Amino acid sequence: MPRTPLTPISGNSLRRKELTPYEHELIVGLSSRGASTAEIRKEFSVPKSTIRSTISQAPLLNHGVSKPRSGRPKCCSIRERRYIIRTARVKPEITYRELIKATGVNLLKSTIY
Repeated sequence: MPRTPLTPISGNSLRRKELTPYEHELIVGLSSRGASTAEIRKEFSVPKSTIRSTISQAPLLNHGVSKPRSGRPKCCSIRERRYIIRTARVKPEITYRELIKATGVNLLKSTIY
């Protein structure tokens, strides 16, 4: 259901979940057997656009598993993160500026905070 213009955004609205690999394969299988998008839509309760994109992207999927999304790169490695946490636990009175200097990581104060 679309949001009414100029109204506050509700945090309670549900977002659609990604289809499981099993559901991907079922949709592609039904389509290859000649089922219409309307029939598939009724069975899975998903929008027509989801069905169309699933069928068109089927050759790109690896056994129904979607490719990983790009997203923002991590600011530091897991090892650096553990080192920052360990240093902060050993010296709880340390300031953020001193923590950055002590660990030697090239991060902003807001990133650590």
